[in-house]
Order: sequence, then C-alpha cells, then structure tokens
Amino acid sequence: MQEIVLAQKEGYRQVLENTKEIHNTITTLNQQNREYYSLRFTEVQKELSGMKVELGKIE
Repeated sequence: MQEIVLAQKEGYRQVLENTKEIHNTITTLNQQNREYYSLRFTEVQKELSGMKVELGKIE
C-alpha cells in the first residue's frame, strides 16, 4: 500500500513539474508573440503613414 502511495506522489510531482514547464513555455511564447506583433504593427503604421504622405502629394 505504501508503495502505491509513493508512486502516486511521484506521479503527481511529475505532473506538477510538467505543468509548470508547459505554463512557462506558453508564457514565453505569448511574450514573443506580443513583441513580434507590436513590432509588426509599428512597421505597418510607418508604411501607412508613408502612403498617406504620398497620397497627399498626389492631391
């Protein structure tokens, strides 16, 4: 019986460890996505501003 309890504890410990690792990975990926899309948004804004200037010259 004690062996079963020890095996369960070890199993729960491994699940907790894996869950923490998954959480950290997801958090890191979310941060990378935020940084990427923030940078991309800034680039698109610059492109749109440039187009606006060009359109202003045409008019």
